[in-house]
Amino acid sequence: MRHPLSLKYFSVCLIAVWLLAFTAMSAASETELYSFQSGSDGGAPVGGLIHGPNGSFYGTAEAYGAYSSGVVYQLLPPAHRGGAWTEKVLYAFKGGNDGSRPYSDLVRDSAGNLYGVTYYGGGVDDFGTVYEVSPNAKTGVWSEKVIYAFQGPGVGDGFAPNGGLYLSSTGALYGTTVYGGASDFGTVFELSPPSQSGGAWTERVLYSFTGGADGSEPFAGLIRSSGGVLYGTTALGGTYNLGTAFSLSETGSTWSEAVLHSFAGGASDGNGPESALYLDSHGNLFGTTPVGMGVECSGGVSGCGMAFELSRVESGDWTETILYTFQGGNDGSQPQGRLTSNGKGTFWGTTLSGGGAYCDNTVGYGCGTVFRLAEVAGVWTETVLYAFQGGTDGEAPDSGVVSLNGKLYGTTNLGGSAGAGEIFAIP
Repeated sequence: MRHPLSLKYFSVCLIAVWLLAFTAMSAASETELYSFQSGSDGGAPVGGLIHGPNGSFYGTAEAYGAYSSGVVYQLLPPAHRGGAWTEKVLYAFKGGNDGSRPYSDLVRDSAGNLYGVTYYGGGVDDFGTVYEVSPNAKTGVWSEKVIYAFQGPGVGDGFAPNGGLYLSSTGALYGTTVYGGASDFGTVFELSPPSQSGGAWTERVLYSFTGGADGSEPFAGLIRSSGGVLYGTTALGGTYNLGTAFSLSETGSTWSEAVLHSFAGGASDGNGPESALYLDSHGNLFGTTPVGMGVECSGGVSGCGMAFELSRVESGDWTETILYTFQGGNDGSQPQGRLTSNGKGTFWGTTLSGGGAYCDNTVGYGCGTVFRLAEVAGVWTETVLYAFQGGTDGEAPDSGVVSLNGKLYGTTNLGGSAGAGEIFAIP
């Protein structure tokens, strides 16, 4: 566990000067790589990016497309220096059995297949799917296959998957559903690949949330430790019904859940976590909440959100450390996307709103930011790398960023030349 004020030999004044100088280095530019046109190319890319071959990226756009149900796309780098990035639609959802509204990030296996979830679709009752998008080895044409369609209430398998999937070394997929399960408060599930080519994937519910102290409505995806423990968050439930961070551990063939932290909200804690956690090499967990910590934000929301660390103490319990509390002004508000790290104590993320520019939209004032969190002289400080202006540069980044060759890449849900979102790079 870190102790933010442990370096007592630094005077308060010296630390303040250092932080001001560090913040002053925050100037960065933004480059629009692709602007969605709300046509067959898709729009509203709520899901984030993942790395592809040769400097490309893969992602999802939850709206528009050829059938107005979203797309899976690849963003290809310029063929020559100074050229334009291009988007290639790999699959356009039809909104029926194949799924609809792909909100989540993708995962990619060693063979180049992509896996994700759709919040709707999969059959007449629209309870969501897990899908695979694969290229044909000879033609290069991509096709989609639903590997599991959720059955909805009364069946117990869960429904409405929203968070991204975790792909294990054995090829199994782990994910969450916001609703469904034995008590209808969401599930954690496992999908095991077929034992032979052409066979069916097998779904197993590892845990059904009860909606009480154990949590409710897991919007985010999961991460997994080297020892096989799964970690995630719920947006509701817990001691205060304001969300939890939890673990799932397997003993034999039985999985058990443990609540690592119940978010309390108010002036002392965040609440309502909706993003996946980050697990560092020391076993510490990092994440964000979009609200909480008491600062009055636009729309009467109590708290603009915060970034936190969860660390295991000697007793085996977990303790929370608040790394940064967002103020809702130039520093940003509502951090909903996942955190990215360089593994050396620096984190990058996005806020859905805030940043100083005025944006009159449903997510509140401010068009959003890309920020950096770093520990300086024992104190965590936030630096805004870019504040979106709500025009052609984009607006409302809510999926986090990925890094490549010293740059950060991400998506905005709104803005761009057609107002349907964009893909950007910083600097």
